[in-house]
Amino acid sequence: MLRSGAMTGFTHVTRRTGAPLRLNGYILFRTMADEGEILSVAVCGQARRRGVAGILMAHALQDMLDAKVQRVFLEVGEANRAAINFYKGINFEIVGRRHNYYGSASRHKCNALVLRWTAGAQKI
Repeated sequence: MLRSGAMTGFTHVTRRTGAPLRLNGYILFRTMADEGEILSVAVCGQARRRGVAGILMAHALQDMLDAKVQRVFLEVGEANRAAINFYKGINFEIVGRRHNYYGSASRHKCNALVLRWTAGAQKI
């Protein structure tokens, strides 16, 4: 996705003395005219609850604001309460639902919530 030029991504890495870089998390997003979309956010288990997602999201939102984005959208699984609470905490609001959005023929399908963040309505 990054090679297409239509996506942007950031990573959060750390390094301890003498150790290799450690990938703690990443975010992928894209902008189209005055809208942005968060495509993927992931934080490894050992780095969760340490502010990594907030750092990544702040950088992504600032990058999109610099590109004159007015609204940012994302989807999140309806059962993913931790992610939903995180997004609400940074002023995303639920604006829709996509039924049976996640899953496959062999797995239980679940709904996705569509969330929106609006520039100017709050600070990053």
